[in-house]
Amino acid sequence: MTENKPSRLKKIKDSWSFFKYYLIRNYYRIRDINYKDVIYIDKKTTFIFISIVVFNILLNFNEVQFTIKFPSLENCISTVEILIRTIVVLLSIIFSFSLLSFQIFNKYFGRFAFYDFFKKSHLKVMFTLFILNVSFLVYTFNYLKTCLVDNHFRTYGKLIFIESILFSLILVISIFPVMINLLSSSQSRINLKRLFNSITDENITASQSFYSEEIDEDDYETNSFKIITEISLVAIKDFDQSSFEIIIRSIYIKFLEISKSEKSSEIKRSLYYKFRDVFNDIFAYALKEKNSFAMNKILQARFGIEKEVITTNLIIDYQDKYNGWDFNFDFEDFYNKSFQSNEEIICVEIVDLYRDFFSEIIRIRFPDTFKYDFEKPYENSIETGIVSTNYSLIEKFVKSSGTSKKSLILKKLSNLFATLDLIILESKNHNDTKNYLLQVNNIHKENFLKVLIEEAQIKNIE
Repeated sequence: MTENKPSRLKKIKDSWSFFKYYLIRNYYRIRDINYKDVIYIDKKTTFIFISIVVFNILLNFNEVQFTIKFPSLENCISTVEILIRTIVVLLSIIFSFSLLSFQIFNKYFGRFAFYDFFKKSHLKVMFTLFILNVSFLVYTFNYLKTCLVDNHFRTYGKLIFIESILFSLILVISIFPVMINLLSSSQSRINLKRLFNSITDENITASQSFYSEEIDEDDYETNSFKIITEISLVAIKDFDQSSFEIIIRSIYIKFLEISKSEKSSEIKRSLYYKFRDVFNDIFAYALKEKNSFAMNKILQARFGIEKEVITTNLIIDYQDKYNGWDFNFDFEDFYNKSFQSNEEIICVEIVDLYRDFFSEIIRIRFPDTFKYDFEKPYENSIETGIVSTNYSLIEKFVKSSGTSKKSLILKKLSNLFATLDLIILESKNHNDTKNYLLQVNNIHKENFLKVLIEEAQIKNIE
């Protein structure tokens, strides 16, 4: 018996420890609950209703008399009972209509529906009105029943009977405007504006590693950038040009807004890379769906963002220099995918935008204070490295289009070299820098002509 006592005590202690751990864990769970998401009641509507109930009680204390002739007590009870049944039927209709609106919202805006739909104030007000009205009708019905037992129709009973009818009328009158508003807002593109406004600094800097030990479920559900990608994919698939253009313009405007703000460079760079990922994802899908409108808008927005980066010198390397690698990687990827999919028009658009990108580099990247030293070319490599990077990508454009004899692309490449000559001459760069840029451009222009003659076998480009 003595040997079993320690083991029993140990079991009791273990059970008590487990019980304490269970209580503490549930305490913190309850404490961390966001009751705004759990309690779906409108505070203002509830406050007004409670105020009216308190007013009723005060009138009951004062025994205010009615001079109006009332119907019989039995008829009042029958009326309230009919109202209860009618309101419950209307509640089921509104629930079905809300579900339909939610499905429409979800169709156009994806998971954003779960995040935004049930936050609509008019839906919360309507739900609160239904709950309070049904509760008040049930209370009125029971109170009038007690009056029937006493065979005395009290003043308070008459008052709440009138108010139950008024509340029911207000509810019925407000149903149709709310239903119309709910349906129209479910497919309104204003929701896109709210989505972009929901992007916070925490969203921008948040990162989720595949190898993390824990999965941040909230991030997967509410991540604004993932939702933007999903909505964009739906717009591409449905060829919804208006919605897609709003999304792309909103991305561009949001980046400009953050870029010109006083926020830290870390936030600005993080936003750049987040939007860059979005562009890469949706371009691949637009290419698959053969949606040329979407591809053009993506390319224009991608160049627009990079143009801002060049101006602000936001993305720099270890030598504090802008090198344009991210833009080159993206446009090389876009070009290769488009070329493989035989999207010649999109390839032409890529070449045109790359020409504009190179023009911006020539105008902004080389200030008039920089002088190219022909006697010490290696000392200029830091400043001129981006020129070599850009021409290496142009060489890839030339080789791929030359071997496949894509005449439209070749014509644009021919215009590219001629345009760069003009841009160099018109720029405010130092004369030595202009000479260097013209020499490099002429070398690559010569290589381009060799490709035309030897590989593409083209004698003339009109």
